[in-house]
Amino acid sequence: MPKNRNTFSFLARWPRRAASRAVHLGWAWAQRAGAVTAEHPGR
Repeated sequence: MPKNRNTFSFLARWPRRAASRAVHLGWAWAQRAGAVTAEHPGR
C-alpha cells in the first residue's frame, strides 16, 4: 500500500501536460499491444 501511494504522489508532482501525455502514450501502447495479440490469436 505505501508503494502505491508513493507512485501516486510521484505522478501528482508531474505537470498536467506531461501526465496527460504519459497517459496518452500508455493508452496507445496498450491498443497496439492488444491489436498485435488479436492479430495472431492461435500462434
